[in-house]
Amino acid sequence: MEASARKRELDTRESEIAIKVPGFVYRLPQISQVLDLRRVCVLVRKPESTMSSLLRRGWFSDDVLKAGDITWPNRFDTVVPAPHWVPRDRLTEWDSMTERDRAALYYITQTELMAAVPAKMVVFDYQQMISQPRALLELVAGRLGLAFGPCTDTLLNEVTVQDSTSRFDLKTVRKEFANRVPEVYAQATSHCVKL
Repeated sequence: MEASARKRELDTRESEIAIKVPGFVYRLPQISQVLDLRRVCVLVRKPESTMSSLLRRGWFSDDVLKAGDITWPNRFDTVVPAPHWVPRDRLTEWDSMTERDRAALYYITQTELMAAVPAKMVVFDYQQMISQPRALLELVAGRLGLAFGPCTDTLLNEVTVQDSTSRFDLKTVRKEFANRVPEVYAQATSHCVKL
């Protein structure tokens, strides 16, 4: 997370390499195929919490997107640069979307999973992870065929429930997004491993 690895450091058969790729969930089938991933974890978070966090960070404001403060691969055929995850059929609307609409669209594109989740993919719930980290991660590790390492206990002891985020009101986004967000969340959580 804090440094870039050289290819020779990643090219090892003696290590397990974990890569965090936020913003690319919609590309998981292609990424899995190209990189021949053996295991994929997807973390599902409540929409209100996710969108509140996005708004606090200001990622989708016109100013931040125009300034390039967030490093997305962007498309520049819109007045406000459109991140790579914006569906092509939404590009004509991107400039007129509110920051809240963009946060909702991001949530939809990054939470919507394929109808049939591949066997190598483990989906789990963020709320359950922070409320029962050891039990959930033991279950996930078992599904992935992994064992806890020497740092696991230290890391698990650092998992805490964060301060609650303000409630995101879905009535403040486009109706089609307001309707789609709960559907996408319900579909994603239906794939979550259960304790």
